Amino acid sequence: MGTLLKTSFGFALFFLFAGCTLKSNVDQKDIKLYSDSYTIIFESENKLETIKEDFFYKDFLNRSSDKGIVSSDESNTKGFQIKLVLFSGHLFDYEIKTEKNIIQLIANSEKNLKWLFNQFLKKLSLQDDRIATQDLLPAIIDIQQCAVKFPFEYREAHFNPNLKANSEIKYNSNNVENDWGIWGHNLGKLLLDEGDSETFAVIENQKNNKQWCFSSGATYTFLENYIIDNFGIDSKTTCSFMIVPNDNKLVCQCEKCKKEGNTLSNASPSVFNLLEKLASKFPNYNFFTTAYLTVQDLPAKKMPKNVGVMMSTIDFPKNINFQNKSKAKLFENKLRGWKQKIKKVYLWDYVSNFDDYLTVYPFLYRLQKQLIYFNEIGAEGVFLNGSGYDYSSFQELKTFVSSALLINPKLNIETLVSDFFKQEFPQNYKMLSDYYLSIENEASLKNYSTGIYDDTLQNVNPSKFFQFYAKLETAIANAQTKEKSKLEELLTGLSFTYLKLVMRQINGKNGFFEIDTPGKLQVKSKVVKAYENLKKYINYSSFKNYKEENGAILVFLNEFEKKLLIPRDSNKLFGKKIQALSKLDEDYQDISLLIDNSIGFLCDYHIGWFLSTQEDLVLQLPSVELNKATLKINFLNDPYLSIYKPVRVEVYKNDSLFKILKEQDEVKSNESTIATFATELSIKKNEKIVLRIIKDEKNKKIACDEIQLL
Repeated sequence: MGTLLKTSFGFALFFLFAGCTLKSNVDQKDIKLYSDSYTIIFESENKLETIKEDFFYKDFLNRSSDKGIVSSDESNTKGFQIKLVLFSGHLFDYEIKTEKNIIQLIANSEKNLKWLFNQFLKKLSLQDDRIATQDLLPAIIDIQQCAVKFPFEYREAHFNPNLKANSEIKYNSNNVENDWGIWGHNLGKLLLDEGDSETFAVIENQKNNKQWCFSSGATYTFLENYIIDNFGIDSKTTCSFMIVPNDNKLVCQCEKCKKEGNTLSNASPSVFNLLEKLASKFPNYNFFTTAYLTVQDLPAKKMPKNVGVMMSTIDFPKNINFQNKSKAKLFENKLRGWKQKIKKVYLWDYVSNFDDYLTVYPFLYRLQKQLIYFNEIGAEGVFLNGSGYDYSSFQELKTFVSSALLINPKLNIETLVSDFFKQEFPQNYKMLSDYYLSIENEASLKNYSTGIYDDTLQNVNPSKFFQFYAKLETAIANAQTKEKSKLEELLTGLSFTYLKLVMRQINGKNGFFEIDTPGKLQVKSKVVKAYENLKKYINYSSFKNYKEENGAILVFLNEFEKKLLIPRDSNKLFGKKIQALSKLDEDYQDISLLIDNSIGFLCDYHIGWFLSTQEDLVLQLPSVELNKATLKINFLNDPYLSIYKPVRVEVYKNDSLFKILKEQDEVKSNESTIATFATELSIKKNEKIVLRIIKDEKNKKIACDEIQLL
């Protein structure tokens, strides 16, 4: 062991001239790994109970079809010696050293060493078909002499696959389950359950359990006891705790907090004083807060090395061309400011659309460029907020590629995507790679904004999607059992996108319905089939929600069935021209949506609704001739989204006020529901009919689905 460690220290200067990079195997070739036989030797500078002496030997043995090719006898000099060295004081995250017939795989942590061994085995299996590694991800490094330090000490792609057992080794990543004793806003839940009013904030001279007092002795004592009881006072395992105020703008105004420096809008002084006390008490643990809402001011002094802050990139540009934008520069200056006071500055970044987990969301090229930039400006870690515990389409691919980019942002994305699909979908990898990369490439080339609450359909080419969906159905019919199962899961998720698209397309080849002779809307059979495909979500454990808030797939399906699958009358205005006489929102310029026979879903403001946040909405209707027709308009009322029904809906005939629509069932402003306004209306030929939708002066955001004449 001593010889190995001396060699390791002596090798520390290697990085100066080796030029070691992590590249995919298309760029560089591995050293010759094949041998008739192998000897596995594990060495460590101290005995760690979590790794057994024969762990690597047994793993290698279990993967070998010929058990006689592997030995753990160090005196065996025949064949190829593989020395696994765990050295926590190493300067690099991992190092590979090669001699004739000997390779040393050296890492500074158990997780890194196991991951490195997996990388080695994957590459070895390409040269030696006696080694089975189908369960391992494609390797992202070359097996050759090098020494590597990762760009970020904390790396997490927060997708469902990364939260499963052994994922930390599979992706060499962190995750909220393993690495955090308190995560997110769970401190608030713990304190609320504790029910000690001494931990409550003082707001307007009253105790308030909507926020916490961070200077309170009761708050500190609770945290101290919680950590000792659940994690111990002197654990060898590193763990982090997130100490953040509740997600509101309340700041404790008790005398102690004000003395520490709190203001009505700034909780930083009391929060950082608490973090400093905890960091001193528990030097082996890390204590973080978030630079958000009431904790945006820097601490007055430099914090201990085990205090950190997590900065949100919510305002950072969400497209690939960001570096010359003022928002990026402001962000960089802010991060550099935090770095002057705090060593551990992590970023909370976003890699999902939180209004739609099931439609493909292009982010890989944007992420790659941003990770390089984040590393350059000094970020120590990155948490990629994906769909978390919920399923998202292509989630295994996204977890693999984003985890790989966190290890090395300069990897080739096309190669990563292709290698993944080749391994996981050997029959259909080209179809899948071509489609997925086409979406990523288009988003990159056209510099699409991939905002986390944008309309996801803006990044989907309908024609290409429907072609891909049809190919996927054909592929399932011809696939072998394992691949068939994975393709069926993918089709289930993408059926949600299919239904959203046909509701947006409405009629025509890829539309939702056909109009029969009596003027009834009939749903197309292929749409019903996609609906039935989505219903299969119940076959998958993580398939529950399609979005972050109130996004149960079951609720969507129920609305779909009740509102769209039953025959209904076509809108008499359908196919005609409507004219806007007032200012429209930038993202809602197509007013034909108001007469396209679509219906708004209560569960989702992206489905069927036309949004307006400007002045009162004024519309001139097409010239039609009708006698005693019903004019009906539905409006979404959702206080959570600050979308409210209008104050009044007026009908003008030839520039004179003619009627005021009546609200059918009066809706209260705090209800989440749909408000319907209607009236009877007769129109003669060439009469000018104008609608004026009058908004509340304070709440100008409205959403209407259809101006229906029935």
